[in-house]
Amino acid sequence: MQVGRLNQRIIIQNYSETQNSFGEVVRSYSTLYTRWAQVKPTGGSESIQADEKVASRVAEFTIRMQGTTIDEKMRIVWNSYTWEIVSIDEIGINLKEGYKITAVSKDSQ
Repeated sequence: MQVGRLNQRIIIQNYSETQNSFGEVVRSYSTLYTRWAQVKPTGGSESIQADEKVASRVAEFTIRMQGTTIDEKMRIVWNSYTWEIVSIDEIGINLKEGYKITAVSKDSQ
């Protein structure tokens, strides 16, 4: 991994569920990590869902591990978009160098 290519700042958010005073489940995300990443847009598409045009983008985010633990329940915020994590691959020597994260961002238009 070439550290000089990690030139985009991303936020990794953790998903949590709590209960409010009425016993209702409250779902929320909070910032867990802020990391430098290499971002490679890998594709996109448009479709019609429920009579609405939905644009989706796919990107790969490469980050250094740095004691970071990531799972698919988390999400990434980058470039004013929220990206849902689809897959996570460990990369590098003995799979200890970093992560390559594939994520999707969707917008309704």
